[in-house]
Amino acid sequence: IKEYQNLHGLKHDDYQRYRQYCSRRLHRLYKGLKFLHGGKKFTNKKITPDLFVKDIRYMQIILLQAERAWAYAMDLKQFANTESRKQVHLIAKLKKAVFYAAELESNCVSLKCDTTTQLEAKAYHHYMTGVLLFEQGNWQKSVVSLSAAQKIYNKLADAVEDSELYREKHDEMTPKVQYCLYNIQSMGGENVQGEDGEGLFQELDSIIANKATKSAAAGMFCRDT
Repeated sequence: IKEYQNLHGLKHDDYQRYRQYCSRRLHRLYKGLKFLHGGKKFTNKKITPDLFVKDIRYMQIILLQAERAWAYAMDLKQFANTESRKQVHLIAKLKKAVFYAAELESNCVSLKCDTTTQLEAKAYHHYMTGVLLFEQGNWQKSVVSLSAAQKIYNKLADAVEDSELYREKHDEMTPKVQYCLYNIQSMGGENVQGEDGEGLFQELDSIIANKATKSAAAGMFCRDT
């Protein structure tokens, strides 16, 4: 998703352009899957778990719905300080993004997706929740969610060869985490850290250990030859 974000506006913080891209791509997916919402009269069709088994593109629909709502909220944020109605609308869009992110995580679990996919979905859900709480000024709960997302991305970065994107996602959240901690400390609160996904972390630790073993074996092979 990071590649699509950079290609369609977010490299220059153009959230409106990215939101429009998400809408166009959603329309293409709806059309390709024949998952249309009626003609003149809109019908809200729900994506059920059995549809994911038929076609993985239904999972992309939920992800894009979350991305579109989040991008809309970030676009509104540019005007929220001067227009109170924009702030209300922003929060509503972020709640929608959290809803879709939770749905994405839930379906990844119920479909028994691989460990990496489940953790990516969990981190995404934590991130969206953290952003919502941040905009609501709930610093303590926000830092818990954002820190949990960072922890997952760190673990994922250790488990895969191409870890740059995970490191980048971790670093993107750092300013928000630091701002939350500053506000918590200024109000006399204690620092808190997020903990989640320990069962999945154990599986990921096995992947990391296997990767290290293979790297060591490869090194021995190279030395022997």
